Amino acid sequence: MAPELSVPVLWSVDRAPHVAGRLDLYRDRLHLDGGSRDDRRTLDVGGAEIAAVRIGREGGDRIGGRAVLLVELRDGAVVSIAGLQTAGTLHELAERIEAMTPGRG
Repeated sequence: MAPELSVPVLWSVDRAPHVAGRLDLYRDRLHLDGGSRDDRRTLDVGGAEIAAVRIGREGGDRIGGRAVLLVELRDGAVVSIAGLQTAGTLHELAERIEAMTPGRG
């Protein structure tokens, strides 16, 4: 199945060093892929794993000076995603990810 949306992003988990890559958004999950040829990283997050979604604008939240989408997972991990397109990209992603979260969509 093809993703509903695919965008270039910078991303990290729990404030680890970020990687450049891509976010693929499916109806029921998101897939992050990035890194280098020697250090490839991927992460799949199902809608049921998501506890909260918010835009982070504080200095400690930012990646490379960019505001981020913070996806808080039920296990306590936090995925930070900075869009490499327009400012509206984060808001669109937030709405779409919230829609896949049980009880919110």
